[in-house]
Formats: sequence, C-alpha cells, structure tokens
Amino acid sequence: MDGEVGRSKGDLVAVVGTTGVGKSQLAIELAKAVSTLQLPHIATQGEVINSDSMQVYKGLDIITNKVTQEEMLGVPHHLMGFLQPGQEYKIGDFQRDAIQKINELQDESKLPIVVGGTTYYVQHLIFPNSLVSDAPSDLPPPSTPPSHLPESSETSDPSSLPAIEPRPISSISNFPESLRSSIMSLPGDLFALFFLHPSLPLTSSPSEFPPLFPVSTLPPPFRTPESLAAALYAMLTHVDPRSAARWHWRDIRKVRRAIDIVWEGRRWQDVLDFQANNSDRGARFRTLVFWLYAEPSVLNERLDKRVDQMIDLGLMEEIEGMWDASLDASGKGPVDYSRGVYQSIGYKEFEPYLRSTRSNGTHEVHSTADPTTRAQNPLFKNGLDSMKLSTRQYAKKQVKWIKQKLVPAAKSTSSGDVHVYLLDATDLSTWNENVRDRGVDLLRIFLSGGTLPDPASVSETAATLLQPMAEKSKNIKKIACESCSEDPSRPFLVEERGWDAHLISKTHRARLRRATPLEERIPYLKEKAERDKVAKVDSSRP
Repeated sequence: MDGEVGRSKGDLVAVVGTTGVGKSQLAIELAKAVSTLQLPHIATQGEVINSDSMQVYKGLDIITNKVTQEEMLGVPHHLMGFLQPGQEYKIGDFQRDAIQKINELQDESKLPIVVGGTTYYVQHLIFPNSLVSDAPSDLPPPSTPPSHLPESSETSDPSSLPAIEPRPISSISNFPESLRSSIMSLPGDLFALFFLHPSLPLTSSPSEFPPLFPVSTLPPPFRTPESLAAALYAMLTHVDPRSAARWHWRDIRKVRRAIDIVWEGRRWQDVLDFQANNSDRGARFRTLVFWLYAEPSVLNERLDKRVDQMIDLGLMEEIEGMWDASLDASGKGPVDYSRGVYQSIGYKEFEPYLRSTRSNGTHEVHSTADPTTRAQNPLFKNGLDSMKLSTRQYAKKQVKWIKQKLVPAAKSTSSGDVHVYLLDATDLSTWNENVRDRGVDLLRIFLSGGTLPDPASVSETAATLLQPMAEKSKNIKKIACESCSEDPSRPFLVEERGWDAHLISKTHRARLRRATPLEERIPYLKEKAERDKVAKVDSSRP
C-alpha cells in the first residue's frame, strides 16, 4: 500500500474528533482559507476528502450525518456517497482510494483536507506499514476471492445464490512447508472447513448467522453459529497458535481475519517481523492534524439535541426506507447489522419499534409517519434513548482512540512529519476565536514551512489531553483455563496479565475443587501456600 504513494511527501491536513463536534465545519473553513493565505506555490485551494466509514454510502444523509450541499459552501468533497448501502468498504479500500485522490489533488496544487469520525482510517492513511494488509505476501492472489452475501433485497431464494465450493488442496502448494504441514494435519471436519472458509460469506456474531447463510454447506458438526465460531477458533489454534492467543473464540470477525492471513501463506509472526523491520519509515505525508474536542458534559447534551433534530429532519422515514429495502421476501428481518451502512447508529436501535409497525412481518406501515402517535409509543421512546446512549458511547470511544493511538503514533514518528493540535470547541460562542482563527493561523505556519508552536501551549485543555500516556500492549495474550472451560472447544480465556489473579479467584477455586481430584490439586495447593507465606512475610516487614 505504501508503494502507491511513490513520491516525495506532500502536505496533508486532517480533522479528527468525536461525532457532533464540528469537524466538517472546520474542514470547510480551512479549505476556504487556503486561497486567502496567498501561498500559490504551495496550494491554491483546499478540497475535502471524507474519512467517515458511513458517509461513503449513497443517500441516507440524515443517519450518516452528511454535510449538506449548502453547508459545503462550494468546497469540493470526495469519497462521499458513492457506494450502495449493503456494499463492504474496508480500511484497505479507503487507503487505496484516499491515496489516489490525495496524489491527484497535490498534482493540481490543491491541499487535501481529510475529515471524518473514523480515526482508524485517518491514522492508517498517515502511517504506513501498521496494517496487516501492508505486510506483503509472496503468494499470488487467490483465484477465487471470498464470497459475500448479496443484499437480501436483491434475492430471497437461496437456490439463486452462487455455489459455495471449497478450495482445492493444491491451492496451498506454495505455502511454507511448516504452515502447509500444520494445515494438512487438521482433523477431518476442521480440514474440510479450512478449505471451505475462503468461500464462506462474512459472519460477525457467534450467536446467529446472517440472512441466507449457506448453513448446509458446512460440515455437520458446525451448523450452528456457536459451533462454527468454536470450530474456526480451534482451526486457527491448530495452524497459528500465536495468532489465536490474541483473540477470544467468540470474536469471530477477528478470528476469520486471522484465518484469511493464513490463506495468504503467512502466520502472525510473519506480520510482526515485517512491521518490526518497517516500523520507523515515518509518515506518508507531512501532516497537520486538528483534534477538535469538546468537554464530555457539554458534548453529551449537544449530541442528545442533535438526535432530536435528526428525528425532526426525517430520520425515521429514512430508517424505514432502509428497513423495507433490506427485508427479504419472508419479512424475517434486515441484513447483517455489521455490514455496510446498516452499522450506523440508529438503525439497530429502532428495530423493535419498526417490527411493531409491521403486520405479520409485511411491509404494511402503522402510522409511523405521525410524529404525535410515534412519540407516544414506548418502543419508539426506547429506541430514541438507545440511539442517544449509543451516540454518547461512540463519542467516548472516539476520544479514547485519539488519545491512546493517534497522538502516541504522531509523537513517536522520528521524522517529526506529523503535528497534532487540539482545538477546544466546548464553547461554541468562541468558535471563531478558539477554533477557526487558531486553526487557520496554524495552517498558514504549516504550509509556509514556519516553526509551529508547542501543541501544549494552545490551551489548558490541550496541555492536559496531549500529555504522553503509558504505553499499552497492542495484543494481550489470552490463556485458556482448562479447569474453568466446561467445553474444550469453547475455552474459558483469561488475559495473561490477569492470570495470577484468576488463579486465586473464588470462581476458579470453586471450579477446581469440583473438577479435580485431591491428588491432582496438591501441586496447586502447595503453590498457593508458598505464595501466602511470602505475602505474610512481606506484610510483616516495617
């Protein structure tokens, strides 16, 4: 992916922050300001590149909070509203499209301004070689790509779906010998599942299959969602135990992605080795990042009001249209909530209400468009409260990602090409002074090659939130506790850092007593007695 840049580093501006904090407004103001900075040898104007994973879909402008044409103020926006609702769009797709557009704009002496709430996208756009997909495989691409289920509005007849065929054994002939040997030694049903895996549609839950999932193609022991999740984890544990140790067996999306890596002829250690050897190649671009921030107490109230405004603007009618378009012929329900735009906050939250407005699962609507009747419906009220809560929780996660991942990544870049500035948008009455004008001034210094000020000097809030954080392990190993695992295929997993605490927990000791004969517990009891003795001696010291 990094090779797609293929040029000296150009300038890039990114605007990140929580939902509802004003990112699009700032991006548009910065884009408009570029032409007034009188730096024609650097950039004549600014254009916006969307980095919100939900705003890439066509229509559905309210639920995805797209900026309107009027709000764009004539500033061109790219990578927005070009996909159908059920299509998949992953980080690798975004990297490819965004890098191509950035290169095009820079060739035209235009400043690309990336803006969106999916900070994961922004971070991996700025910093190369941090994604698993950045580590190249020596193998040619597979001849049969993984299949994906069509939207259920496209077909409701399972017989019309593409045939699910296993890969031939010859497809692993170019794999490293040790990996090929591990695959060939898989037990019978797991062996069959491994070669079927690349053709299986996406799954995201260990509790249910998505609509039209080809259950009958699975080996008989794995034809329930939970048994399939357990089998996939067992398969990964057999062929790449180090990778399996990173995940819980119920985290089926991560487990399946790890198996996809195996199908590229690699183990997790191969990815780690590549990242270690390419960890300090700097950023793709010379980047100025604006982190737009608002105090949570103020932001939460703002977010609740925005959800109410979305309802007034026609959110329910938009969601109902999504619902009807995604129902299969039997009326059983919409497509998988983990796919495409159906992940948007608001869609899932109103499902119980939408179901209540249909007769026997049909598309007949019961006065959902009447705001007064709707507001009195307890299911609608619950959906509204759930949407507000989910929005607040999402904003909290966005701040956490920026603090724990993006800011440390920028500070660790030895080349010093990435600068992060926090702009405080808590008080909207001071927006022009604290956000717009300050942002434009920093942009001018950045583009002209001047000396940027210390990010901590911008405000007290910036000084506090930009403080270095203790480094956390990216991937914490998980250990299976045999005593607490009622079914070996569904292991009870404990993070390595909490293993000692688990061993002395009441739950573990109770299960150990029930499951283990006394003679087998003697080594554990001796170890515990020794620990208690040491602890007693330590506590008696002055």
